[in-house]
Amino acid sequence: MGYEERACEALLLCLRVTRHGGSVPESRKPLLYILRDIRDKAKESVSQGPIVTEAHYRVLKALEANPELSQRQLANELGISVGKANYCIKALINAGWVKARNFRNSDNKLAYAYMLTPSGIRRKTKMTVRFLEHRRCELEALRREIAELSAELDGKDTNNS
Repeated sequence: MGYEERACEALLLCLRVTRHGGSVPESRKPLLYILRDIRDKAKESVSQGPIVTEAHYRVLKALEANPELSQRQLANELGISVGKANYCIKALINAGWVKARNFRNSDNKLAYAYMLTPSGIRRKTKMTVRFLEHRRCELEALRREIAELSAELDGKDTNNS
């Protein structure tokens, strides 16, 4: 059972227990710890602001590298829709992490340059650390799964011989 499934089970258990006025059985207490952990992480993310998704991080990273990207170019580069690019940019501007500046491009049309603010640069650095940590955890989980599958296959090969 995955972390999210255990959290949902813990939430349902708490709702059932509190509805009937009982206490949580000892065997289910680890689920309560998971639920508390999720609650604490949610509080932490709220205190850090509403922007914590990988899409926002990728937009920040792309705009830092090339501030003159149009929303369409940004969407193509990141493999997202133009609407999602627009949504992410607006959220970053509202958070004060990006500023939009007007300029004229070569076709004599008005365009924008999206510049990261000092707080946007700090936030991107924090997000980079968090996403790197997340990716390392994913890598370790994959390594464990590969080792388990390899061991399982090795065990079946010796049994079939």
